[in-house]
Amino acid sequence: ATLRYDPARGTLECLGKTIPAASADGRLRLQLLIDRTSLEVFADRGRTSLSFFLPPSDEARPLGLTVSGGAATVHSLDVWELRSIWSRSRG
Repeated sequence: ATLRYDPARGTLECLGKTIPAASADGRLRLQLLIDRTSLEVFADRGRTSLSFFLPPSDEARPLGLTVSGGAATVHSLDVWELRSIWSRSRG
């Protein structure tokens, strides 16, 4: 899946869906929750969002971020890998 931000239009597009994603201070804040079968994108501190079901696949599906209609700078990026609930021992 590719996220495409258009700063001139103030929109964010992913998998054929487009949402408004303007920011008052010129910084777009995104939070992404990615699972094996879902992708959720929250823009501008949750004011708008996108949710997708991703059919299960054994193939790795990279996520890309592109900008069109202007320039963008990533000021920070935090990534956390969550532990599977299925790997917990049952006692």
